[in-house]
Amino acid sequence: MSDPHRLDLVRSEVTGVVWPPITASQNAPLILLAERLERSQWFAPAVLRAGQFLQLAQLVQYAARHSPQFARRLKDAGMSAADAATPEGLGALPPLTRAMLQGDPATIDCAVQPPDHLPLHRNVSSGSTGEPVSVRRTAVNAVFWGAQTLRWQFWSDAPVGGRLAVVRAGVRDPGLLTDWGSPAALLYQTGPALTIDVTTDYDTIAAQLCAFDPHALIIYPTVLATLFDRRDAGKLALPSLKSVMLLGETVSESIRARADGIVAVNSCYSTMELGYLALECPLSGLHHIMSETAIVEVLGTDNQPVAEGEIGRVVATDLHNLATPLIRYDTGDWAEIGPVCPCGRGLPTLRRIYGRTRNLMTLPDGRTRWGLTGSIRYRRDTPLRQMQLIQHSRTELEARYTADAPFGLEDSAALIAAVKKTTDPAFAVRLTYVEGRLDNPQTGKFEEFISRIR
Repeated sequence: MSDPHRLDLVRSEVTGVVWPPITASQNAPLILLAERLERSQWFAPAVLRAGQFLQLAQLVQYAARHSPQFARRLKDAGMSAADAATPEGLGALPPLTRAMLQGDPATIDCAVQPPDHLPLHRNVSSGSTGEPVSVRRTAVNAVFWGAQTLRWQFWSDAPVGGRLAVVRAGVRDPGLLTDWGSPAALLYQTGPALTIDVTTDYDTIAAQLCAFDPHALIIYPTVLATLFDRRDAGKLALPSLKSVMLLGETVSESIRARADGIVAVNSCYSTMELGYLALECPLSGLHHIMSETAIVEVLGTDNQPVAEGEIGRVVATDLHNLATPLIRYDTGDWAEIGPVCPCGRGLPTLRRIYGRTRNLMTLPDGRTRWGLTGSIRYRRDTPLRQMQLIQHSRTELEARYTADAPFGLEDSAALIAAVKKTTDPAFAVRLTYVEGRLDNPQTGKFEEFISRIR
């Protein structure tokens, strides 16, 4: 369970005052929201549910006025904004698909935002379905993201005064940093951090981590498994490691078993479009839905909510995004509804998130690396809608793609060149055109990279 005193240990920013700490005005919203989340997690489910729909009413009214696409969704469903702000009405609104989110931002996004929601920033996701999307998020979203990140660090018992290593995609400037960055460094005197791009080969990742010897580690489960392999072979030691925070993939029981008794492991479920959707309970291992920021539905093939123990697709509503309305957004993920958690929190649970387990890519020289395919680059360079890479041998890749029509010679050459650039020039790449869309398996996220040589 999270320590309620963690927020009493933030760095005071007033000379001569250490305790209770006084926080400067620019950080006050973050710490105030973090304190409120520490309280609201213990609210009864009915209280949390009522708060969600109170906020949803604000969201749908605003989106109906300022987002042409959302207004059209309501009209096509024969609904008013007030209708959509009820549990029954929300459940009747057809979900927002990734394909719909790939449309013209001028029709999707809200035309204006309240001044206290500015500035905006744009999140770009390659997407587990291989269909990249771009979403605008607000300053309010950023504050909620910061508070939920602190919650995850609290639940993970991450030692903020120690060394943090982060191995993930999208690291622009890998290397050593003086602190953990936002939000922890805004409130605490943290230790240094090391950032590593996940496309680095695993031998190099292991060597850098060994030299840094972190106290806390943020990493993908697939990459953590390769570190355990090296540890078990006596080729890696991380004696200071206390907390591992996992993201981006399904966490297998074998990974948890290999960590048991050595480090605390805690995983999160998040998306680039929506932020945090669920965090692992430090007591039960169930994943608590972040009810303060999102309504998360798990739907069966009949588009009706599934019961406890059943698996369905995740449809989520971002309750505070007044820039790009994500109302009943079909994430493409699959999850299992969990029971009431014995920890006492009122936040509902998911027993398991069936996101894809991303496969490892084996390079022609035998090295292994993350199978990230760079679909954002491919879509920028060519008129494709969706793509999947399949590795058939150490030297052969197949790029399956969907588009309005099969590519001609110029687009085919551009796509092959882009694949080689983001993987390895020594690969032989062949293209396969697929009509319609690449199917989503019901056991997890669509895998944009699949290895068939393991």
